[in-house]
Amino acid sequence: LTADADGAWSYTLTADDVTAMGEGDESITITATDAAGNTSSTTTKAISVDTVAPTAPTIGDVTADNVINGAEQTTSLSGTAEANASVSVSLGGLTKALTADAQGAWSYSLTADDVTAMGEGDESITITATDAAGNTSTTTTKAISVDTVAATVSTSALDAAENGTAVGVIETSEAATVTLAETNDSGLFSLSEGVLTLNTAQDFESDATSLTVDFDLVDTAGNTSTDSITVNITDVNEAPTTAPIVAQTAVVDQAFSLDTTTAFSDVDAGDTLTYSIVGDLPAGLTFADGVISGTATATTAATDIKVTATDSGGLTATQTVSVAVVSEPVITTALSSLGEQMLDVRSNIVLQVDQAVSAVEGKSITFTDNTAEGYQGETNKNSFTIDVTSDLVTIDNDKGLIIIDVDANFDLDLASNYTMSIDTGAFLNSASGYATVEFSDVSFNTVTPTSGEDNLSGLGETDTDASIAKFLPDYLLTDAGAIYAGFPEALQLAGAGLAWDSLTEAEQSEYLVVTTAAQSVAMSTTDGSLVDSAQWVDIEGLGVGTTSGNVASLAADIASGNVFKIDASSADYVFVFSDQNPAGGDSEVGAGLETNTDFSVFLDEFGAGDQVYVDDAFNDADNLNVLSYEVFASGNGSEGAELYLGLSGGDGDPRLYVGLEGDTESTDESGNADNSLEGVNGALGLDDDSSVVITA
Repeated sequence: LTADADGAWSYTLTADDVTAMGEGDESITITATDAAGNTSSTTTKAISVDTVAPTAPTIGDVTADNVINGAEQTTSLSGTAEANASVSVSLGGLTKALTADAQGAWSYSLTADDVTAMGEGDESITITATDAAGNTSTTTTKAISVDTVAATVSTSALDAAENGTAVGVIETSEAATVTLAETNDSGLFSLSEGVLTLNTAQDFESDATSLTVDFDLVDTAGNTSTDSITVNITDVNEAPTTAPIVAQTAVVDQAFSLDTTTAFSDVDAGDTLTYSIVGDLPAGLTFADGVISGTATATTAATDIKVTATDSGGLTATQTVSVAVVSEPVITTALSSLGEQMLDVRSNIVLQVDQAVSAVEGKSITFTDNTAEGYQGETNKNSFTIDVTSDLVTIDNDKGLIIIDVDANFDLDLASNYTMSIDTGAFLNSASGYATVEFSDVSFNTVTPTSGEDNLSGLGETDTDASIAKFLPDYLLTDAGAIYAGFPEALQLAGAGLAWDSLTEAEQSEYLVVTTAAQSVAMSTTDGSLVDSAQWVDIEGLGVGTTSGNVASLAADIASGNVFKIDASSADYVFVFSDQNPAGGDSEVGAGLETNTDFSVFLDEFGAGDQVYVDDAFNDADNLNVLSYEVFASGNGSEGAELYLGLSGGDGDPRLYVGLEGDTESTDESGNADNSLEGVNGALGLDDDSSVVITA
């Protein structure tokens, strides 16, 4: 350089000069040379060269999994920079000035206010370090996600149709785990993978129609919240319902009205039903707005009318009502359909009436015995007439039955044909004023007991020959049986018999024929129908008799044929013999029973459903035998000591041995039963006008 006239000089360093100088402290040497060439030098340390930026700052791991949520409002930031450098940390709208320590470390804990200033969302962290020379270095990193807002249910109110369980999908404002709370109506619902359903279908008409469902939510940041929606149960049109309409009877020339609408209902509030019918109403009756009304002009048989109720949505319900028109009460009886079946002589006689009636004074029901020779050849005809107002006639209008009580005072005769007649007008419909019309006489047969050893052998046991005969038609359809198709029946049965032996018990069971006695039927006092009663067995002449009177010898007497054994376990049996002494007996000493033939019978397994029945039809009405004076007994009923009944008097020595069902023993500890036959199951009774029944 050259000093000016005043000796001053100056120079501005360029960037190239600084680069040439190098980093660090530099000494400045100044040398002045005058015109004569004299020099003078000065050396001084005056300049420090610093052109290198500070070390780039760093940031350590951010706590709280790099996420700040509503539950945790603070998190710590830390890192390194150049020693003693100024550090500026910026996160979104937040800037913090810090100073690194002598080792270059720096840190800062964010406050709740800092988080608020930062705002919601992902934040980039920018760190700037400035050294003493003013050199800077900056690092930017995306390290913190701020989530302080909890999730909410974004699904609006849902509708659920009644009678179903489907509701809808639950959506949220952000990803979150959603569970049902335990408050309000939440217990009525289930939630699976976001799908809400009802546990049980709700009914719009009877259940609550607005339900509040509460939810617990946890978002991915861990923020928790509760929210709720309303589920509205919506109405679904349901078909009308109906109840049975009892059969109706209109009376000719009398006003009739039936409101069928009372048999229909609709749960849908405000729904209106309209009514229609299918079927022809009796003449004089019309249908309008669900009501059948009018005045019938002629009798008609019961006619089914279908009444249909239709709701506003077109759904229907149909009910059938039977309408008949009568002018007078009509009596019928199942006796008219008895056919080849035989009536139990102990059965009540049951009539069926189509209207509620009452008995008319002075009218009768008559039973006429048409049989010249009945059971065991008896010729006394047992006809009788009953006043319909007597205690023997019961009218049950609820069941539509008239029950004629047949009891021990007037049993029907065995093996007889009867005609039943009913006086015209015997019963009156008090509502209509009409009496019963003329009744057509009905004839029927009473039971004829099965008799004879051949017919009674094997009673209750399988009849193998009859079973094979029943099997034969099916056997002939088989390949093996077809071979016999052209042969006489005897050979066909022989072939079927060989095949029968090879069948299993289960296969044979379809064809088994059991030896039975005469099956009787009785009339049900519930509905007047015919139901199976007991099987009847005639024990006259069975066995050749024994004079030992010793129960201990019973087995030997049976083995020798002296006593005929009958197993009473397979059905309810009535064992019959007749008292043919026309003079009856004396009430003090007894006159003895006279049987047609002697008998000596052992009734084994005699139970509560079995009975010994003495036909007294041979006796004069004024000289009835008092049976309780004609029977003596011994044995206590136990095994080996069966009850022994001896019938005193008469020409023979009729005897019954009774083995009680289940080895029932008499309460008479002496082993001798008195005339009350205490401990005996079953009964010993008389028919016709006898009043004596000896029972256990």
